[in-house]
Amino acid sequence: MRTIPASAPDEPGRDLDDLTLARAKAGDESARGALIERYQRPVFALLWRMLRDRGAVEDLAQETFLRALAALARFDPGGPARLNTWILTIAARLALDHLRATSPRLDLASAPGSLPAALPRPDQDVDRRALAGALTEAIDALSPPFRAASGNGSLATRQRRWSQSFSTGSCGSMCC
Repeated sequence: MRTIPASAPDEPGRDLDDLTLARAKAGDESARGALIERYQRPVFALLWRMLRDRGAVEDLAQETFLRALAALARFDPGGPARLNTWILTIAARLALDHLRATSPRLDLASAPGSLPAALPRPDQDVDRRALAGALTEAIDALSPPFRAASGNGSLATRQRRWSQSFSTGSCGSMCC
């Protein structure tokens, strides 16, 4: 008798079958291994697109599966999210937390009345506006299914708002 794998790893968008998911939820190690094998590539791809740091990607992929397996008993297959969406959401949130924790921040409260240690250079603002414009054009050129993004409005709309935030301030400079 020929056995058919729960889900071939090269079939994007396909979730684990119900039996394998039920076995994984019950703690079956081979079913949990099948879950990891099925979603490993999409998790790595998402994390790589967000972080571009192999070490961080590997760490966060491992953390994604640890959290997913720990919470798997609470996953409802009949709920609003598919399994792949649920796992990729865990990965995306971990990546965003990582980016927040590692991004440089200006310390505006270091000394009252003093300038922060590192102000952005004017040419960085010009570069950011040029990049924002190029991104907006590229996003606008996409077909609607690819342009769609979660949240309020399209990614292009949010990008336009972001690029407009670099407009000249009330004092006539780009600092406000």
